[in-house]
Amino acid sequence: MQLGAVGFDEQLYARFIDDIKNSKAALSIGTGDYVDHFRPTIRHNLEDALRTDMDAKAAMDRMYMDWFSKQLKKIEPIFKHTKCVGLVTGHHTYTFRDGTTADQMICKHFGVPFLDEMGMVEVRWMYLHEHPSSGWALTFHAQHGHGGGSYVHTDIPNLQHKTMPYYDADIFF
Repeated sequence: MQLGAVGFDEQLYARFIDDIKNSKAALSIGTGDYVDHFRPTIRHNLEDALRTDMDAKAAMDRMYMDWFSKQLKKIEPIFKHTKCVGLVTGHHTYTFRDGTTADQMICKHFGVPFLDEMGMVEVRWMYLHEHPSSGWALTFHAQHGHGGGSYVHTDIPNLQHKTMPYYDADIFF
């Protein structure tokens, strides 16, 4: 979603939030890049420049955290109005001096599982007033992916050939 990135569609995001607010049973799983953090090339250059100056890194963390807290308020409706089963990390993230990433902070802030680079989650639906073993389950596999998605038509073959043969899941994200 990269909230705030160039090309981010505020109207479409508002419609998305309205849709989940109006749903009685919205379920979500995050696949990375939640807000517009530094893209990897910039982030790596910044990390190299700040690696030996812990005071500068601490100052950068404080500046980033001021900006990031505002972004948390903007994504809050997603977690308030859905059952979020977890978030995987993306490659547009920020790593704080203590090693915590912005994606981990989102999970901690909203109380959702952090699934790291990829995760599998089983969601069970049970029929009301029946034995707990009744109902059905779906297994979700979520991952962010890195590169290779320059065109829409490359995403499906990447998933089909590099992920699906190795994981037993019902739905792949």
